[in-house]
Amino acid sequence: MWKALTDPELHARWWAAGDIRPVVGHRFTLDMGNAFGHRSCEVTEVDDERLLAYRFAEGTPSTPPSPGPCTPKTGAPALS
Repeated sequence: MWKALTDPELHARWWAAGDIRPVVGHRFTLDMGNAFGHRSCEVTEVDDERLLAYRFAEGTPSTPPSPGPCTPKTGAPALS
């Protein structure tokens, strides 16, 4: 799951295209397509393999819901 959240190519296939990187302070833009356009983001917290938090389209009307927190479960299959 970590790769899907932090690798720009996988993130684009899973949710939205953008130059996401797991680096606190990193600013990037997500391309949400025609419905929501481009949304500015900033990484606010990182704990490798456990937590990636970022501000998403702060103060923007009609902000789509975020995918929410992702917590790995014991015995869950790894994404490849």
